[in-house]
Amino acid sequence: DETNLCPLTVNGALAANYGSNGPGSITAQGSRVSASGSLRNGTLTAHGQAVAVTLSGNTWTGTTIDASTMASIVLFTLVLHNDGTYAFTLRDNLDHANAADPNDVIDLHFGAVITDSDGDTDTGAITIHVVDDAPVTHNDTVSAAFNTVGTGNVLANDLSTENPAVTSVTFHD
Repeated sequence: DETNLCPLTVNGALAANYGSNGPGSITAQGSRVSASGSLRNGTLTAHGQAVAVTLSGNTWTGTTIDASTMASIVLFTLVLHNDGTYAFTLRDNLDHANAADPNDVIDLHFGAVITDSDGDTDTGAITIHVVDDAPVTHNDTVSAAFNTVGTGNVLANDLSTENPAVTSVTFHD
């Protein structure tokens, strides 16, 4: 997303019903990774570059290339544990399609294989909703007596880490 509040980690768990056979394992299924929602030009991108998602063991990693340095940037990881618990960490920004909608969502879908104790399998998915976090601003007021200087910090009560700046100041009598 466009406001750099990273890294941000979300933990969760897949719910699996193993039936009478009892628990077995839950593993990552690398061939079942997709993205939907507010994708810029219909493609998952970051910093204007395509995102590649790879699977190593039970960890998915989303990366892109920094166009100016050609260095790889890790955007997110999702670690799936054998018991179905997982941790998704957003490490850098994803490009959202609608700049006019500060709360649009990209959905990331990761496949999983659920296996019971005697080897029966089924598939499931983890869906992560990446919300484009909009800056939150608040009006500020500073009062000063005639012929004195009024001072204050108009950014202190706002939430944004993406180069916040004052673009307009209005004075009233």
